[in-house]
Amino acid sequence: MAELISGPCSSMGYRSIWHILEMEGLRVPRVIVQDLLKEMDPEGTEQRRKHRLKRRMYHNPGPNYAWHIDGYDKLKPWGFPIHGAIDGFSRRILWLEVTQLYGARDCLFEVPAAEVDLGSQHIIEDSPENDHQEYFDYARDNLSIPLPRDWEEALEMYRKLTHVAIHGYDA
Repeated sequence: MAELISGPCSSMGYRSIWHILEMEGLRVPRVIVQDLLKEMDPEGTEQRRKHRLKRRMYHNPGPNYAWHIDGYDKLKPWGFPIHGAIDGFSRRILWLEVTQLYGARDCLFEVPAAEVDLGSQHIIEDSPENDHQEYFDYARDNLSIPLPRDWEEALEMYRKLTHVAIHGYDA
């Protein structure tokens, strides 16, 4: 438990830590995890109780190095899925779209040409719960496309995946 508290789970509460322990096969009553967390991390427990958690530090070398893509599906039942991306350095909104499309196969967005700097490497960060990554991995594996080394290769992969999404694999 000390490893979890000092590592990636430093801002998690006792329920989350209890759940991780359960997933690892350690059956510990929640009350004991709560008491241990109070004893081992009293400052963190107090911050969580007051809802004043420290923000994580985020370092980015420069503009267009990392783009962060995410979707907001709360309005999806009413026909308004929202998807967007921001630049990780400037936090500038690259795109924000409301569509009438629902599945990952339908939610392929074109990156505006003005946003692409072909001379630099890029990282595109997607949220873990987003279903785009699953589709891209599936399509990339079926087309035998290697992971892109630079932005030009990423654009070519995007074009191929878009073609497959629109016309099918055999077209």
